[in-house]
Amino acid sequence: MNNDIRPGFADGFAASAGEGARVEFRVLGNWFDAEKARELADSIIRQEGDVILAIAGSGNQGVVAAAESAGTYVLWYDSPGYEYAPGTVLGSSLVNIDVLTAEMLALAIDGELDYGSTRYRGIAENAVDYARQETEYLQFVPEDIRAAMDDLIDAVKNGELVLGSDN
Repeated sequence: MNNDIRPGFADGFAASAGEGARVEFRVLGNWFDAEKARELADSIIRQEGDVILAIAGSGNQGVVAAAESAGTYVLWYDSPGYEYAPGTVLGSSLVNIDVLTAEMLALAIDGELDYGSTRYRGIAENAVDYARQETEYLQFVPEDIRAAMDDLIDAVKNGELVLGSDN
């Protein structure tokens, strides 16, 4: 998260938000403590945070609760999360585990997967995407912002924009 997701979020979303946008970072330390996640989200909101990227497993429920109370927004990670709070969860990334699994299995079968090696996959490799066809996304996110998201994702897919780490 520190080396790829956070810099990618800063380079992509936050940079496109314009001058004055900044990224605050909090670590929950587990994937389940919704109350602590809510406290962390509240601390971001108190510092005038408008959008929170939640990567906290079931702890995300605390982030969503804090955002709903404050009238701020949440971006979900890994799978579509719009249904948890329509109008509050305004974006969801997708991690395409099926694509990653098929790729790694094919490499293993061909004897080309080195044990313990690391391979980075992202938007350009279709391992990560953004849930842009969900009803709530289409309903609550203005068309101009959706078009800008499409442009950003297309720029990453075709190599015009490189986000995050140099890996």
